[in-house]
Amino acid sequence: MAALRPHRCYRGGLAVSLVAWTLLPCASALARDNTASPGGPDAACAALQARADLNITLLFGLRRPDGTRVTRRQWRIFLRDVVTPQFPDGLTVVHGDGQWRDRQSGQVGHEPARVVWIVTPALPDLAGRIGTIRDEYRRRFGQQSVGVVAGAGCDAF
Repeated sequence: MAALRPHRCYRGGLAVSLVAWTLLPCASALARDNTASPGGPDAACAALQARADLNITLLFGLRRPDGTRVTRRQWRIFLRDVVTPQFPDGLTVVHGDGQWRDRQSGQVGHEPARVVWIVTPALPDLAGRIGTIRDEYRRRFGQQSVGVVAGAGCDAF
């Protein structure tokens, strides 16, 4: 598997790391290209009686820089007031345990986390919606980063 780098789109079933706001060009390319299926994304999705979409995953750490935790109540309020208005058609929240290497100290850290999975068409304002969520979480809870990963897929509900 190729290394994921900021500012690039990787196609053919690989995830897209969206560290900078190249989301719309990546989304468009992902929606058009699916080298895992000879007929392209439309054929793959049609076989499943589904439509082409994007799978957006947001990664939220729940420990602030001072060591205090984002409470369940604070998370629920953030989800209700910030995330849900951007994607009112639905999303999934998974509880997790995050691990990362601190950029300054090089130490490996651990913290409780929330993973938000959003299945959506390639909307014209998708980058703005995702940016609003990431910026507000960083501001509200003093986070260095909110991870975002996107990939092409199919959906049928």
